[in-house]
Amino acid sequence: MVAPTPRAAGQSPKLGEIIRAAIPDLWGVPWLDDDDRNVLLRVAGCGTGTLGKMKFQCDKCEETEWRPLGCQDRHCPSCGVNKTEAWAQARVAELMLAPYFHLVFTVPGELYEIFQDNKTQLYGLFFSAVNETLAKFASDPRLLGGTPAYFSVLHTTNRRLGYHPHLHVVIAGAGWDRTKKRLVKVRNDDFLFPVRALAASFRGRFLTGLRALSKSGTLDWTRPSIHHLADGKELEALFTKLFAKNWQVRTDPVKGNTERVIRYLARYTYRTAISNARIIRHAEGEVTYLWRERKTGRKRYETLPRLKFVQRFARHIIPKSFRRVRFYGLLAPGNRKTALPLAQEAAEDLLSLDDLYKAVQSTLRPELKKPLQCVHCGAEGLRPVGVLRGPTYIHLSPETYPLPPPTTPSPPRPEAT
Repeated sequence: MVAPTPRAAGQSPKLGEIIRAAIPDLWGVPWLDDDDRNVLLRVAGCGTGTLGKMKFQCDKCEETEWRPLGCQDRHCPSCGVNKTEAWAQARVAELMLAPYFHLVFTVPGELYEIFQDNKTQLYGLFFSAVNETLAKFASDPRLLGGTPAYFSVLHTTNRRLGYHPHLHVVIAGAGWDRTKKRLVKVRNDDFLFPVRALAASFRGRFLTGLRALSKSGTLDWTRPSIHHLADGKELEALFTKLFAKNWQVRTDPVKGNTERVIRYLARYTYRTAISNARIIRHAEGEVTYLWRERKTGRKRYETLPRLKFVQRFARHIIPKSFRRVRFYGLLAPGNRKTALPLAQEAAEDLLSLDDLYKAVQSTLRPELKKPLQCVHCGAEGLRPVGVLRGPTYIHLSPETYPLPPPTTPSPPRPEAT
């Protein structure tokens, strides 16, 4: 494999320009509803002036200029950098002196097509089944016997941008015993809960919940690949198959490297599926992007027709108003200001919480955007003095959508592996 030609500054293809080029093809496709199309249109208009502009004035030379607004959509790889860093710092402030574990819950591939047409219901079921499972195991005095602090992050993609819903959980190996008003810790810093029992409990709760959703008539079975499951007998046969299957749950001790797991998950709080840095080439109606092999870390490249690439990205759009990061146990809203401080104070040993926060904060690599600079004098003291909002898109057509400027040039296409 020949590595792609290095890209000059400003020549990196962006997700927004790829979607802009595909806009004429985004009406009438069966795999896209209005909400998902609006997400794509917002990302397409990011930073182009289509969504509006903001007027800035320089504190030094007092000159004014208009700059395009970003979309601020949680699916956009160009927005949310500052929010991502703030989110990571907030999670650091909630740490306590205890072992931490990183868990990953997955569902079998037989459920993927059902997920696609029932995202809100099944993503919600995913969260609740994992939370109920962890709460049950944490309450067992033989395992922990207290309420731990943990949060979950929904991730829907694999390394190749394929559809692979799974839930990441970061959980403290310590919990607050409300009865005895004390902190309890795991006996072994390398072991939290028995993985096979954890997976079996999660499997049972998820499938029980799925059966209940099916009986309530709230699931959509219109997709051709799952239409046969509308027949109760076919669905029960699938349940029987899935109950007999071993579901995958991975649990790894963080071993003090909290920065690694927090920063890894922070990337998926204000971005979806792919970063601009992974998009290598966009030309001749095709998109080439980079991915890495999990075991070896070796670089690989995949090339798709532009509309196919947009379709693959669209599979990862989160339903409107759905929260893909959720907090439980001591991090739940009712405990964050009451039980969590008590647990943090009880966990202090060699370091105070402030010292711990500073120590971990210093290791977090800053990824904040550079301050805005005046185009006239180069000063950084720019302040907003006005804004001009752009249109909404739900009733727009390919003919009325205001197309932004043309795309940037792309480097030569890398050879396929």
